[in-house]
Amino acid sequence: MARGDPADALRKVLLRERRILRSGKIGDLGDLMEEKTRCLARAAEIRDPETLRSLQRLAERNQALLAAAAGGLRAAASRLAQLREGLGSLSTYAEDGDRKGPPAPSSRLERRA
Repeated sequence: MARGDPADALRKVLLRERRILRSGKIGDLGDLMEEKTRCLARAAEIRDPETLRSLQRLAERNQALLAAAAGGLRAAASRLAQLREGLGSLSTYAEDGDRKGPPAPSSRLERRA
């Protein structure tokens, strides 16, 4: 990376990160991490308070997207685990809107005539 303006370099990385997050290609973030780390290391060179506030807003906006993506990944992982355990085969909703799964199997032996 060239020794250009550190604010401009960081802004470009943050905008690229936002495009990746909005596209849903979360796997592409790994390629960006090294460059982002280098840009953040040079952030101490930025002296203009307004530029710093602008970069902070970009970073906070990306942080919200990262949090949402992480929540979606956790929900998907939880749902996959439910499906693997067979809990996803039948679910209903109670009157209060809570999701209800199938009843737990009884440990009693049932005899029928």
